[in-house]
Amino acid sequence: MTHKPTVGILVGSLQADGLTSKMAAAIQTLGEGKLDFTVIKIGALPLYNPERDEQGVRMG
Repeated sequence: MTHKPTVGILVGSLQADGLTSKMAAAIQTLGEGKLDFTVIKIGALPLYNPERDEQGVRMG
């Protein structure tokens, strides 16, 4: 069994049909069988918002 490198793909849109989602799908198709992929969606990341800091809202 050969080890396949894992590639992270950052999907930079919350839209299900967004351009980066389509590009991620195309990249996975091109690398099928050669690479393993992990899709990272920005909605799952704790994004920094300075306006929330000013309001005293804590993340996490």
